Amino acid sequence: MLNSLLHTHPNDPTDLDKPYLSWAPHDPIAIIHQPEELPAQVQDFLAMTAATHRNRDPVPLPPYSVETIGMSPKKAHEVARMVAYLKHVYLPALQGKGKVGIVDVGSGQGYLCRAMASELGLNVLGLDGNQVQTDGAEMWSDGRRGKKRSVNKAGGKVKYKTMRIDKATDIVDAVGEWLGPIQDSDSSPHQVVLVALHACGSLTPHIIRACLGTTPANRAWSFAGAVAVGCCYNLLNDSGASPPLKLSSTSRQHFPLSQTYKSPTNKRAQHLGLDLQNLPTCAFHLATQTPHRWNDTPETQRKARLALRKIVFRALWGRATAQVVSSPGGTGEVGWSKNLGRANDKVYESWDTFIRYAIERTRIPPFEQGYDAQEARRLETLHVLRCEAGRTVEDLILDDREMWIRELLADQGRGSVKMVNLFDQRMGSARNVAIVICLP
Repeated sequence: MLNSLLHTHPNDPTDLDKPYLSWAPHDPIAIIHQPEELPAQVQDFLAMTAATHRNRDPVPLPPYSVETIGMSPKKAHEVARMVAYLKHVYLPALQGKGKVGIVDVGSGQGYLCRAMASELGLNVLGLDGNQVQTDGAEMWSDGRRGKKRSVNKAGGKVKYKTMRIDKATDIVDAVGEWLGPIQDSDSSPHQVVLVALHACGSLTPHIIRACLGTTPANRAWSFAGAVAVGCCYNLLNDSGASPPLKLSSTSRQHFPLSQTYKSPTNKRAQHLGLDLQNLPTCAFHLATQTPHRWNDTPETQRKARLALRKIVFRALWGRATAQVVSSPGGTGEVGWSKNLGRANDKVYESWDTFIRYAIERTRIPPFEQGYDAQEARRLETLHVLRCEAGRTVEDLILDDREMWIRELLADQGRGSVKMVNLFDQRMGSARNVAIVICLP
């Protein structure tokens, strides 16, 4: 069933006459919490996935607050937790090993950079691929944006650099360029920690490769390790590629990476009934879903129901127009659905409102398209179950990365790695697991 769910996209005009979709739950977003009301096949599926999911409760850390001007509550939570972890857990182990510098990979508006410089008293380099983001970060640092902020308490300095990171050596070169002038005036060795709040796509593997790469004998600095939270698994590149690739259903992404998970005899893959080297594109989109958090509050329930309505309306529209444009299986791009763009939430208040928007947006001749309640309910059930399947995909990605790093460290005879639940998913931080690498 897991494999079937990952290969069946709501937008694909495939037959929905599957046993596990032939029932109508009273509340689709609550089905994973009501196993006793489900068909036996669905109960077995949920039991299997629940048994394999990693615990996501955040690790205890001392309460910590940072300046939050310009940040959403979610961003403020993540910045505060990252700074607290570095200050109280990670950095104390580096005392006596030389001066420490931090590189924020994917620094965006520089919120984390400024917090680390201020709270930790360390020099920070922020790397981002978007010049607009870098300009915004520099404006915040220069005091040209927003309210006046407090001066860095501990004197750390921040430097920003806009650059595209296509491979691990791009990170290494940027660090060398940053530390070059510092080393000219200070001969003491530098320990560099790579940090990332949300390392999109292949950026996480690039960070790991940079951290664990060979250190030239004549280099006055070395990597002490990394604390990186990955995200956007759908943006994973083929190994060695420069631009992000648009994934087809059989692309070889940066998954699996470990020899353990690449093995055709991997017991976990066999137990789940999956070919890990040929997962469909949509599986990596689903890996970011958190259905177990949908019922936390009335607001999360509202957002979940709205998101589900969007999926169903667009899928019904795509099925109605599928004869116009076809697409490869597993992409979810069917008919005119891919031309709808991002619509305002009000468009999804009713089926009639959505249909009027869709016809106007795509400029196809108006046609009568009634709301198929039975089809809609099956699509709802399909999507909710697929989101639960997506949690398993993310667990596989995280486990594979941990295993890959263990293999690399074993080959090098040094260091350690652990997975740390750094953020609280109840704060909206769906990607909450940090890869923590410590090198001697």
